Amino acid sequence: MVHALTPVVMFFIATPIAALASARRLRHRRGFAAYSVLAAAGTPALLLATFISSLLGLAERIAIAFALAWLTSLAVQLHRLGPGRH
Repeated sequence: MVHALTPVVMFFIATPIAALASARRLRHRRGFAAYSVLAAAGTPALLLATFISSLLGLAERIAIAFALAWLTSLAVQLHRLGPGRH
């Protein structure tokens, strides 16, 4: 049950909310803000694609890589801002 519920919470709820909040908070960085909005829409869409794809494992890994790439870029953006400025 936990293994089925965790991806739903992470990919359908937490990642899109975090991406939209980051886009709003870092809106002065237009490129990253646009990427965050794309991540907010793309992550759940890619996860849905895993359920309808015949390449279930590959599609799932692409969805996970997409979300983790956004999370890594968020860390880079926050690091560039420096401590206390985000």
